[in-house]
Formats: sequence, structure tokens, C-alpha cells
Amino acid sequence: MNNNVKDILIKNHLKGIVLIIKKGQSTLISEGFADVKQKILNGAVKTIYPLASFQKPLTAAAIYLLIKNNQLHLSTTLNHFFAKIPRADQITVEHLLSHSSGLTAPEKGPEVSLLESGAINWQLGQLTICNLPGEKFNYTNLNYVLLAGIIRQITQQSYQQFLTEHILQPAGVKNIFFWNNLPNDYHLAKSYIYEKQDYENENQLEASLAATLLGAGNLYGTPEDYYLLQQSLINGKVLTADDYQELIAHSTKSTSNYRGGMYHENWQGNNYKYIFGYLSSNGTKNAHPNYANEMYLSEDNQNGVILFTNQSPNALKNKDFKNIAQTLI
Repeated sequence: MNNNVKDILIKNHLKGIVLIIKKGQSTLISEGFADVKQKILNGAVKTIYPLASFQKPLTAAAIYLLIKNNQLHLSTTLNHFFAKIPRADQITVEHLLSHSSGLTAPEKGPEVSLLESGAINWQLGQLTICNLPGEKFNYTNLNYVLLAGIIRQITQQSYQQFLTEHILQPAGVKNIFFWNNLPNDYHLAKSYIYEKQDYENENQLEASLAATLLGAGNLYGTPEDYYLLQQSLINGKVLTADDYQELIAHSTKSTSNYRGGMYHENWQGNNYKYIFGYLSSNGTKNAHPNYANEMYLSEDNQNGVILFTNQSPNALKNKDFKNIAQTLI
């Protein structure tokens, strides 16, 4: 199996780490370097990768915990938290969860790193209206930044503290960290863009961009620990199986398959959930972190693949990574 997986990665000019899950048992396979200059291999101990949009299901689960505790409802409108946003009295928590709020914002960061309140204010300053609430699906990190802001206001805790206490610690993960809390003895994999050869355009995700992705992409970790987090959403450590089914049952009319921070579909007669996480950055191609992740996992967490890459060609898109994940399975 190892050689087949490596062949698929090499064929697509991908460097990274893959967790293959079969009947609940996982196998870790890596290809290439996390840092080619220092000769640190992908998959080396204490090497971590940006989770990117893999964080969104965790934010969705945190929102569900507040709903379960009767502190929030899917129908709660945004004006209770961010009254100055246009049409805030028409935008619901459910709209945010399903990317149908009618709001959008570019993926770019300021020149300096911001704390949570500053990151939210930065995103508020960037937002624009793209359509009416509930009218259509429009994927944007802004929706989950606003959900993180709602968590902060309801709990009177930082998003980081709430997620740590109610998601990360109960799940039992040891190698998931926030952008501003990376241990000194861990190594953040560098990013490379493949154009004509391996390891071109070496970069790393800018802290200033990571800071603004509150609730949407400011965590770092490993595929193994991310698998533990996915398991915790149905095994009772964070959510029960019934909780999870209720979380993913809700969607607006504008989208039928994005629920609970993930896409859902039936493939080859089985129900799967999938996420594509991609982190680009400000500026030109030469300052362009190119981390691309794909999870394609059965709803019961028994079969699938979690793929973190730190090199991919610019030409590869979401659908390409989905096809690669299905091929790996």
C-alpha cells in the first residue's frame, strides 16, 4: 500500500503526509520534506501542518454545544452580536454555518498579527455584501470568524480557551496548537509550490494571516490528531452520534451538502464527509504559501483518507484533491 500511495503523490507532484483509515485502523504514509534545507522529512516527530479549513467542523461543534446548552439557536440572528453588519437582523446562525449569509471577505491579513478581538474587527472591516441571506451558497472564512465571535460573546471566554476546554482537551489531542501557541520544539512544515521542479518558492504561512482566520484556519497539527478530533464528534468525547446527526441535518435551501463545517455525499453506496483546506496568502506567487489539505472520510470514521500537503502545483483545484483522495481510498 505504501508504494501505491507514494506513487499517487509523486505523480501529482505532491509532498506531504497521508493518513489512510481502513476499518477503523490507520496507517501513516509520508512523502518528501517538511523542510528541504534542514532535511526534515514530512511525518517527522513534532512536525505540524496548518489545518486550514479543517478547523471549521470544530467551530461548528462548539456552536452546537452552545445550542445544546440553550445558549443559542440556529435561528438566532446576527444583530444580537454584530448589529452594525448590513442585514444583521436577517442573517441567522444557520446561515453562517452553511455559508449562505450573503456576506463575504477576501482572504488576506493585515501587516501585523492581531489578537482575537482585533482579528474579528479586521474581518468586519473587510466584509462586503454579495447576495441576500439564504439566497445562495458562498464559501468564505468570514462566516466562521463571525461564529467564533459569537462564541466569545456568549461564553465570555476567548475562542481559543473555549475550543481548548470543550473540544481539544476532551478529544485527547496532544499535537494540535493555535497559531500563537506553537511549542518551540515543534517544527512547522514549510510550503513549496511546484511549477517545474520540486521545492520551488519556499514559504511559510504568515502569522498575520493566520491570526485573522479565527475559527476558520488558525490551528496547526497532525493528521493523526485530526482523526481523533473527527472521532470525538461521534464517540461522546465532544458530541454523541445523535448530536452529530443533528448538527449535520441542518442546512439552508441554498446548499444541500455543506453542513457542520463539511461537505457530505454518498459515494459508492456509502456516506462520506469531506473537506478541502487551502491556504494562500497576500501578494504574488513568490509569497504564496501553498498548503492544501483534503479529508474524505466515511461518516462513521471507519474508512477514508486525511491528506496534508506542503507542496502542490497551482493548477490543482478542490475537485482534483477530492479525486486524489478517492483514488487513495
